[in-house]
Amino acid sequence: MRTINYTFDVITSDVQNYELDGKVQPYLVNTGDLNALVDGAKIVPEGVNNYGFPGFKTAGKTTIIFPENAVDGDESTRKRNEVRIYYGIPQDDC
Repeated sequence: MRTINYTFDVITSDVQNYELDGKVQPYLVNTGDLNALVDGAKIVPEGVNNYGFPGFKTAGKTTIIFPENAVDGDESTRKRNEVRIYYGIPQDDC
């Protein structure tokens, strides 16, 4: 059985070519307070988008855009742009 190392990336600003190559079952969660556009599809806060295919490494790139500006302010009014992409990386078993 192969081993997969779990990890994630945090995206807080626009990315035109986020690399998916080699990632196993990547999925995106909008952990921010504002909408995100992923390849043109709106992902609302707490929304999830799955890019993976079970048992296969993913290849390609995706675009992540935050159409609304994050707003600084005190704790009660602060809004933030944040997307997390969770995925596995195959570990070479020797």
